[in-house]
Amino acid sequence: MAPTKKTPKKTTKKITPKPNKKMSLSEFIRSMPNAKAAQVVAAAAKKGIKLSEKYVYVVRSGDRKSGKSSVKRGRPARQIGNNVERDFRTLVLRIGVDRAQALLTEIMD
Repeated sequence: MAPTKKTPKKTTKKITPKPNKKMSLSEFIRSMPNAKAAQVVAAAAKKGIKLSEKYVYVVRSGDRKSGKSSVKRGRPARQIGNNVERDFRTLVLRIGVDRAQALLTEIMD
């Protein structure tokens, strides 16, 4: 008979939040969303926190996947709806107010 492997029993501890809990490493990283990883590590070192650039990248990539990131990427989505007036205003600004008035007068006559 072959010896069987014993699996350790899993114990669960109840974790209760402490009222004066310090900021977690992830929260510290999220508090500086526009800083480069090296800047975050330097700021953490000043506060006596050991942190690596790799960990900063891991936290930020996880935030992007879950949608927690406070940094918005890309351009905003184009609005759908009644854009005719907005397009008209843009056109007036491009061709000039005087030329737009002349064209409107020509159409009205």
